[in-house]
Amino acid sequence: MGSIKDKCKEFIVSSHLCLLSGFPSLAVAEAYLHPKVDESKEVFTWGLPDLTALRDFTRQKFGWAKTKTDEILLPVMKKLDERKV
Repeated sequence: MGSIKDKCKEFIVSSHLCLLSGFPSLAVAEAYLHPKVDESKEVFTWGLPDLTALRDFTRQKFGWAKTKTDEILLPVMKKLDERKV
């Protein structure tokens, strides 16, 4: 059994990751190897979804009417609202 260098002769990024020349984007490899991490010390809190933006997105991408989107999203919004109490 050969080493990783023997198996991936085309392009070696590190000793644990090799990419073939046909890899779609070196930016993806760079993001994997050097991720940008939020170093904030603030307490994380979830925000509420933007219903208007989600309705627009589902209409554009899936062809859904507002009623179809609301059938799915409004129960989720109700659950989120119940968690605030």
